[in-house]
Amino acid sequence: MARNNDETQKFIRIIWQDHKDYWKTKAGELKKYKNAYESKFWREQQYDESMIRIETSDCYNYVESFISSLFSKSPSVVIGPDLAATGGDPKLAQAAANRFLYNQREQLEIASRLALIYQYSALKLSPVPSDEMLDKVTIRAIPCWEVMLDRDATGAEDQRFIGHTYYLNMVEAKRKFGQKKFVAVPKENYFDEGGGPVSYTKQDYTDLPDDYLYIEIVELYDLLNDEVYYWSPSYKNGDGIILKSEIPVRTYNDNPMSPIVPLFYSRSPSKPMEGL
Repeated sequence: MARNNDETQKFIRIIWQDHKDYWKTKAGELKKYKNAYESKFWREQQYDESMIRIETSDCYNYVESFISSLFSKSPSVVIGPDLAATGGDPKLAQAAANRFLYNQREQLEIASRLALIYQYSALKLSPVPSDEMLDKVTIRAIPCWEVMLDRDATGAEDQRFIGHTYYLNMVEAKRKFGQKKFVAVPKENYFDEGGGPVSYTKQDYTDLPDDYLYIEIVELYDLLNDEVYYWSPSYKNGDGIILKSEIPVRTYNDNPMSPIVPLFYSRSPSKPMEGL
């Protein structure tokens, strides 16, 4: 059942705030994983000065060995004839798919590295301007603290919603959303700030160019109602939706499909949409 604007704003706020609160509690744990991977485990630990501290690069070695084994060759697929005999050229489809995967290898590696170090990651499909037909779409790796998952779902295909929260500079925001009035905020670093919400009070950033002024964007895909919402606490103090439309990515039978795909290497048995 479609929601009106008030219901939609409340729906987005609840999901966004729950996401912020959840990852704020996880920030300390994830920072330890980050420090272990970077061989900086003792940097923020309390210890007796008389202790002999020993640190090895086991975490880094494990992760990078895993990455090396996964990407010893470029990712590729083999495509055969359609069992339903609907036509098409499998050789052409295979060549196009493998060209795309070859060009996206770096982002695939980044997503795998993030998923191994932290709870999970995600890959996001996005359009990009290009004169080449095969280069009009790209993927981007997203860390887990930017991905809003339906953590009550039993799997990715059962999610009621999925979203991405990120910072957009004012130049890109105006290009994407037009000349709307936004209140600029400092760009938050998840590990420095602990993943907590920013205080959205109007501040004086007039001395900075638009390239260095940011707004936080929530891009939420409502899979039950086939709508994508763009919302920001920097727009109308969070009381307005910047943009909403039908979800543009579709399945072969025209059902809505999320362009964001979570990547897990381990999961909580009781909560499949939470990584370990």
